[in-house]
Amino acid sequence: MSAAPAANVAPAAPDTMTGSFESHRSAIARIVVVAGSQTVSRGTGTLIAPNLVLSALHVVANRKSDPPEPYPGEVRLEFPGFTTTGTILKGAWDRVADWVLIECAEPPPDVTPMPLAALAENKRDWESFGFPDANSRDGLLLTGNVVMCDGKLEGTSAHQLYCTQAAAGGGGRVKGMSGAPVVIDGKLVGVMRFALMEQDRTEMGTLYACPVRAVADRWPTLTVLPLPRKPQQRLTAQLLAASTARAGWELGALAAALTLMGALVLTLSRIHVPTTLVKGEILTNDAAFLLAADDTLLLNASNGLLSVKSVDVTGAAATTLPAAGGAAPSRVLARSVHAETDPRATRSQLAIDLGRMLRAGTGIVVHRTPEAGRYALYYDSLSTPLRIQFTGAALVSTGGAGLAHIQSELGDELLVESQSHRRLISEFELLAGTSVKLDAPVRARRLSFFDRQPAPAGGFALQSTVQSGSVQTDDPYGESVAVAANDSLVIGTDTLNIDDIAFPSDKGAVRVRFSGVVSKLSVGSGPSIRNLMPTWLERLRRGFPLQSGIAAAAFASLIAYLIVRWRRKRNLT
Repeated sequence: MSAAPAANVAPAAPDTMTGSFESHRSAIARIVVVAGSQTVSRGTGTLIAPNLVLSALHVVANRKSDPPEPYPGEVRLEFPGFTTTGTILKGAWDRVADWVLIECAEPPPDVTPMPLAALAENKRDWESFGFPDANSRDGLLLTGNVVMCDGKLEGTSAHQLYCTQAAAGGGGRVKGMSGAPVVIDGKLVGVMRFALMEQDRTEMGTLYACPVRAVADRWPTLTVLPLPRKPQQRLTAQLLAASTARAGWELGALAAALTLMGALVLTLSRIHVPTTLVKGEILTNDAAFLLAADDTLLLNASNGLLSVKSVDVTGAAATTLPAAGGAAPSRVLARSVHAETDPRATRSQLAIDLGRMLRAGTGIVVHRTPEAGRYALYYDSLSTPLRIQFTGAALVSTGGAGLAHIQSELGDELLVESQSHRRLISEFELLAGTSVKLDAPVRARRLSFFDRQPAPAGGFALQSTVQSGSVQTDDPYGESVAVAANDSLVIGTDTLNIDDIAFPSDKGAVRVRFSGVVSKLSVGSGPSIRNLMPTWLERLRRGFPLQSGIAAAAFASLIAYLIVRWRRKRNLT
């Protein structure tokens, strides 16, 4: 790093420095050799004793001559805020190793000399401050690491250095750094003397420095102590601590992710799904359902084993139609009817046909009466005519005084129309071994089961209950829940199907089979009522066990990754 012409201006202290140079900057001087008004050479030096500055020989003399020939002119030593002159100390130089000691005409006041140390290992971080062409006025701080502490330059010992700033871009302009100190852990270990250059640009960031132990060999009055080796154990401990801290953060991130996952799982275990599939079979004394939309309901038992006890229709419209004559079945539209079979008849039939579409909201109740084998059908808010076919006897009122007696063995038909949607009742009795079914499925908006119990004030009270049965919840993933005697079964739905209503069953009760999508489902009695609607966690566990496990692991990993990444980004900023 040979000297180059520069303006003869006293240097200003740099704005910022790092590491040890905060305390040693005052010991570093810019060296300028001035002859008249011309700058002959320029470089850097370091105060190593109260009145001695160590620098590179080629900064103040022509080292190619033997002995070296000092440059003509005055040697100026420009410290921060203080300038003095200097002379080469007699015999204190080395032409090959390229170092020199300069004696100050006046020592700089209140400046602590920089201590010397001998470097004996590679891969040490160093720093230096000097006045290269890149900033010859204010100076620059350079940093790097030791590539080879026992290198060679021109056949003599040298420290081979790598400089980060010199390697940047197309190569740094480092002329003027000659004589600058190479400092490690606050100790001066070498003097900058040479750089690999081409056209004033450094190549590969490579610099060379003269070791201070070479200076001490020629000038034994200097105190040079061995530079302590890199604290490997401390470095290992730091790396271990950093790894532990990083691992701690990663574990903490994983714990946070698992905590969030646990909170999500807890939430999913508390929230019930809005709708679920269900199917079931219930034995009951009474079943009632409310039609969800226009539908067809047909009760048909014409197998000759059905004994009609009676059919009562009240509140019908006051409309009459003439009965058909001759052999044709008579047809009467009446406002009230009482029909019963002829006990002498050998063949009995009853067909209650709601073959027309029923309006939504029509309520239908199948009730098992206290008398064995007797059942009653109740139609609430019936808006379509009720057609009754019968074989036997019937008394019909068509609005006049009294009842007209109709006797038929041909299957006469009564057409009864409800007045103001009042209740119509049909009651019948089954002979042993006979069963009746309502055609299904029927779409229902509500399904309920109850039993008639004597009321304290007289009459009867309805009590929600079943005899037995089972409900398959969250079909097809859920469990089958047994419904015990006297349990209440509550179903909330808009799309439930009544698949089958049959009576009597093998236990003499009304059997109801249903399926569909429900929004409310509970069973039990008293304080033991259970909500059978599955939670989101149950739905995932039953329907998607593998997929939900993989999704949970991926979710936890993603949360942990985001936390670690956020932490690292925060540390970088």
